Amino acid sequence: MKIKNKLTSIFLPPTVSKKQGLDFFRQRLLHYLVLSLATLGFLAYLPSIYFSVKLKLYGIIFIDTLTMIFVFFLLFKRLSFQKKTLGLLTIFYFLGLGLLIAIGPAGAGPLWLLMFSIMTSVLLGIGPALISLGINAATWIILSLFVYLEKFPWMESLPDAATLWIVIGVNFICINAIVALSVAVLINKINKMFQKEKTVGLELKQEIQTRIQTENENENLATKLHNSQKMEAIGTLAGGVAHDLNNVLSAQVGYPDLILMELPEDSPLRGPVLKIQESGQKAAAIVEDLLTMARRGVVVTDVMNLNRILDNYLNSPECEKLKKFHPDVIIKNKPCTNLLNIMGSSVHIFKTVMNLVNNAAEAMPHGGDIIISTQNQYIDKPVKGYDSIKEGDYVTLVVSDSGTGIDPEDVERIFEPFYTKKKMGRSGTGLGMAVVWGTIKDHKGYIDIQSTPRKGTIFTLYFPATRKKICKQKTARAMEEYAGKKESILIVDDVKEQRSIASDMLKKLGYLVTLAASGEQAVDYMKRNSTDLLILDMIMDPGIDGCETYKQILEFYPEQRAIITSGFSESDRVKEAQKLGAGEYIKKPYTFEKIGFAVKKELEK
Repeated sequence: MKIKNKLTSIFLPPTVSKKQGLDFFRQRLLHYLVLSLATLGFLAYLPSIYFSVKLKLYGIIFIDTLTMIFVFFLLFKRLSFQKKTLGLLTIFYFLGLGLLIAIGPAGAGPLWLLMFSIMTSVLLGIGPALISLGINAATWIILSLFVYLEKFPWMESLPDAATLWIVIGVNFICINAIVALSVAVLINKINKMFQKEKTVGLELKQEIQTRIQTENENENLATKLHNSQKMEAIGTLAGGVAHDLNNVLSAQVGYPDLILMELPEDSPLRGPVLKIQESGQKAAAIVEDLLTMARRGVVVTDVMNLNRILDNYLNSPECEKLKKFHPDVIIKNKPCTNLLNIMGSSVHIFKTVMNLVNNAAEAMPHGGDIIISTQNQYIDKPVKGYDSIKEGDYVTLVVSDSGTGIDPEDVERIFEPFYTKKKMGRSGTGLGMAVVWGTIKDHKGYIDIQSTPRKGTIFTLYFPATRKKICKQKTARAMEEYAGKKESILIVDDVKEQRSIASDMLKKLGYLVTLAASGEQAVDYMKRNSTDLLILDMIMDPGIDGCETYKQILEFYPEQRAIITSGFSESDRVKEAQKLGAGEYIKKPYTFEKIGFAVKKELEK
């Protein structure tokens, strides 16, 4: 097998992709030139040696033997294209030089020098071709000096050898220049054609991919538009039905109270009247769901905290009822500390949490864990998921289970009203997820779903964050722990809202703040000014990022203090900036304590 592989590597050309254009043909040509030189040269070598011995041309014997050894070295040795090319051109040159010295211009010497120049043009291009022409011309001129001094033995057998040398030399140099330069120009044109064809091919491929991507995006947008229009139509219908039902139910819910006030405690009618009232209240709850689904039931006015709503739900009768009905299901709460507030309706968000937890429990008939968690999250750039999430500050609510999961064909329909895989009348009304959808949209939020059949589902709800407070609980003493003393701070961030938020917080803490909208602007500012601390956003597009900004500023302020911020996790670029000397890393969104303590810590170093 090893012998076969060795023979294959010798006698077959190298496997070079045709996509490499002219390089493909150059590799092939070089291989076949060396192989032909080795094969034909060896066949010519034996008679050449015989006649050279007979005629006592020992110089020819030396040249031919050395040439054949070198040819087989090039054939059997694995060398790069450049090294093998230089080796082959060396053979051509020294064969021509040797034959000129040994037998004069009437032999094959000029042909080998001509081959040296032509193959340089073909294999290496126009630049090396010009060098080879210069080498050939210099070689002929130098040898002309020896011809003038009559130092070559072959001159004795040729009449008027010097004149013959000059005539052949002039013709050789002219023909050499014309042929070599013509070939070089031709090869250069072919190479440009290959490059142009390659460029056109890449552009065509990119255009095809762009069109396919555009068509897919258009198809997805059309699907989303269709679903949105369908939901809007159903919501309009549901809103109208809910309005009429409310008028009907007002009597069913209100009159039983009046009747019960007139009935004695031991009246046999009290039971039926209470049942009527209870049914009316259940119907009213369904109407409320219809209004939410129709996006007519939520008025977003209050400042609230998701952690408090979760605490309220986990301690509610609804949650206790769920635990009794699903004893093998365990609910785990993982709230985020320093969670930002949101604007909204606590009643509707409570119901959203309840619906998601109920669905998760239904998806685990044999028990399992339901994990509820909250988190502050800053989105630097739009994220495509079930919803296309815009950039900004968010508070996320994540509800995950390890249940049966959702089939891919059902994911697109789960928010449709009355679409359910549960048993109607037993497990639900089919409005739960539609209510979740309506609530999130009324809160200007987004939903992302990740689900794998038989492995579980993760619902992530994105609520726009607010820095409004539910009530003022911060004390002057608490803020004094991380308040500033009029130190100067340069905030560098490409998002105007983020600059404003950070600036307002730091000014409130007693710092002198300057703003820069890009890394380039910050570097330019620092060339003329100084600051006690830099706050650098890591991702700034377009332009240089936070790490590069810090690196350039360090060139004229080697001891400059800085902290790095980002909406993403701590990346390699953040770590690189910290190796350069940056201090704390702050993950957005900002809070007073987070940014205050980070700045204080860095300034006190």
